[in-house]
Amino acid sequence: MKVESVRAINGANVYSHQPVIVARLDLEKLKNRQSREVVGFNERLLEKFPNLREHFCERGRAGGFVERLEEGTHFNHIVEHITAEMLAQAGLGRRDKKLCGDDERDDSRAVVETTVVEAARFLLPVAAAITEAIVEEKSFVVEEKIIEAKTIAANTELGPSGRAIVEAAEKRGIPWTRANEYSLIQLGYGKNLHFVQAAVTDRTSSIAAELVSDKDETKRRLERFSTSTPYGKIARTEAEAARAFESIGALVVVEPLNAEGKPRDVGGAIVEMLYPNNAPSRIPIVAITGTNGKTTVTRMTAHILLETGLNIGATTTDGILFNGESIAFGDTTGPSSAKTILGDKAVDIAVLETARGGILRRGLGWDWADVGIITNITEDHIGQDGIESVEDLVWIKSLVAERVRENGTLVLNADDEKSANLINRPAVRRTNKKIVYFALSEKNPFVKAHLETGETAYFVRDNWIYEARGDALIRIAEMTAIPVTINGTADFQIQNAMAAIAASRALDLSPEKISNALGAFQSETHNPGRSNFYRVGKGFALVDYGHNPKALEAICKMTSRWRGKTITGIISFPGDRRDDVIEAAGRIAAAGFNRIIVKGDVNLRGRRSGEIAEMLYQLILEAGNQSECKIVLDAAQAFEEAIAEIKENEVVVFFYEKLAPVLATLEKYGAVAATTTF
Repeated sequence: MKVESVRAINGANVYSHQPVIVARLDLEKLKNRQSREVVGFNERLLEKFPNLREHFCERGRAGGFVERLEEGTHFNHIVEHITAEMLAQAGLGRRDKKLCGDDERDDSRAVVETTVVEAARFLLPVAAAITEAIVEEKSFVVEEKIIEAKTIAANTELGPSGRAIVEAAEKRGIPWTRANEYSLIQLGYGKNLHFVQAAVTDRTSSIAAELVSDKDETKRRLERFSTSTPYGKIARTEAEAARAFESIGALVVVEPLNAEGKPRDVGGAIVEMLYPNNAPSRIPIVAITGTNGKTTVTRMTAHILLETGLNIGATTTDGILFNGESIAFGDTTGPSSAKTILGDKAVDIAVLETARGGILRRGLGWDWADVGIITNITEDHIGQDGIESVEDLVWIKSLVAERVRENGTLVLNADDEKSANLINRPAVRRTNKKIVYFALSEKNPFVKAHLETGETAYFVRDNWIYEARGDALIRIAEMTAIPVTINGTADFQIQNAMAAIAASRALDLSPEKISNALGAFQSETHNPGRSNFYRVGKGFALVDYGHNPKALEAICKMTSRWRGKTITGIISFPGDRRDDVIEAAGRIAAAGFNRIIVKGDVNLRGRRSGEIAEMLYQLILEAGNQSECKIVLDAAQAFEEAIAEIKENEVVVFFYEKLAPVLATLEKYGAVAATTTF
């Protein structure tokens, strides 16, 4: 048995709402085998670790693990329990906090709930070796490993002062995160955050904490009048603390731990100094996930929220935005990017695109959202990262719905059954939250049933997007006045707009401000690369990032409404998609485009060059619906040739991998952004 990797997830994740470590195992000869298949294994295991009889396998059920052993369980599961038991013996965990997954398809993953990451990271490979030793009836030593785990924890976990501050923050519901490997703690989010550097010094029995707004500047200035400790510069007296506060606005607290008299809640006192009288520690968070539309909804919501006059930070697939301006580029949809936004004191509201990959690998970068949006959940990324079905995607993306705070708002797409039904998941129902649906029609069954109970929904009627609460109606925005809907022909953009409207209304924006903001939301300026529409030469170009069958289908549905236009599609597909997914995309393209150019994809991902292009080409030829179909493997060449030869009333639809070359070609041929009505 080999442990191939161990990673820590410090926040809410798909396995647990508590921190976990996740290991990838190569079980070798034990793969696909169960404990009862190894003669005497269960008995030897329980003899070595008798406390396993107390372990939980389902929450609230002690002894469940023994039942699983008797029935037969995979060896990754046993590694999990031995790790948890050794943590408990080291005084670093509880036997009823073990997390057991229900997915029996993958026995190469081990997951353990823990807050002592480094100690658990050390013990899990030990547990794997012990499991193998019990199988092979070999001897092993546990005690010295447990002692070593204690030492690791002592050297890497927060000390008494840090724990006191964190525990006090948790009692107040104040979010916290450890900002470095020492004792620097971040309390709060955005404009309401503070940093606390805590230590028990080596010279006095005291708890000391410096509470700072700019930790680097604080460190430099404190050097003038403070005493050095292993943790940095910390004021030794109240007088020094007062000088620090007067100089830089930092608050430095020194509190003897061995003071006579009634013990004080030092952690609570420090937290109260930072957040007196229950002062706010959070900022509003809007979290968006789904298969398609995430980036557009994020950008649109952030754009609308600028109407508040507050500072809006946003994370997207294409980078981090601050008040609509890009300040970082690349895919920033993971937890580290969310923490960047939430760790910036300039940010008043955070709008966070939250993608599958980040959720699965690193969890969330926040604890609770005020508004959660699920745009839709459809087939995508099947075959990647252990994802075998749409239900696996539901499992991953539902985490955002689960982590909407008490009395927060969960916005669901009633036109997408997987999204609409998330409310029926027990983990989603665990907190009392407001459910808001949106749909293209008020006749949608989810919307109708929802409104009958007096709840809120959004839908389209007579070219207007309406907010309905029971029987009461409010007109929000004229559909055709929203440029990105391309005169109301883009259903998916109407749905995206309704999701953004729902989030904005949940944060108390007026219909007038929302309508004005949506009218000023220009696709090519505020939403680059997402259904950008241009007039070029005698025809038009549409540039989109669609990379799954549903996205392709949505574009084809829109272009089918453009009467008198010849639609040329330039298509491909990433190489990591399964053959049946690529075939589905080919059939959609064959039915939706008059003319097709099949390009090569830059992401071969294990495929040979031209393999996907040939597959799509053959599918389209068999359909026989096109006036022309050809292969041009070079994507830039395919697009430039199509634009150079564009005919009157032709629309070239290009699904890109890299946006910059596309924009360069459009500029070369004099393309201008268009809002032409059809």
